[in-house]
Amino acid sequence: MKNIILASNSPARFKLLTDNGYNVIKQPTNIIENSNKTKPFEIVEDLALQKLEACIKSLKTPINQIIIASDTMIYYKNELIGKAENQEEAYLTLRKLSNNTHKIYSSYALYFPNGKIKSGYGEVDITFKNLSDLTIMNYLSKKEWIGAAGSYRIQGEGIALIKEINGEFNVAVGLPLNAISALIETT
Repeated sequence: MKNIILASNSPARFKLLTDNGYNVIKQPTNIIENSNKTKPFEIVEDLALQKLEACIKSLKTPINQIIIASDTMIYYKNELIGKAENQEEAYLTLRKLSNNTHKIYSSYALYFPNGKIKSGYGEVDITFKNLSDLTIMNYLSKKEWIGAAGSYRIQGEGIALIKEINGEFNVAVGLPLNAISALIETT
């Protein structure tokens, strides 16, 4: 079992890693998320690298464990969609995504005890069902939208909003686990 430091407070990322046999310690960074990149995949990768750097600086050296940092964003019609500030904004986001397809970008930045850093991203296409106002309001009442990019959690009751997933499910949850696991196993 490999020991991992997760530079995140995300319960979903924590669960993905522990369910896949990793011993995980959370070390959230709480950085101000700001990137000068322009393409969605560049932005999420840049933010993951910033979180990784902040985590490394916060730990005592030498660091003998792998560190994983990540970021996730929704991209729809040339707009990046992050976390809603309030329920009204969450409603408008879900209304916009209803009966449409959007992309989810989830990035990773890995630090290895030998000092090497690897980064990348995964993407998945998500198509929503045609959502009625009642369906949206019922979903919002469950409060899953709080702290979730795109105002829903696919690993929770948000799965009921989805018509089709085209790509790795774990990317939609918030971690490109296939790519991460491959890098960990070969490094």
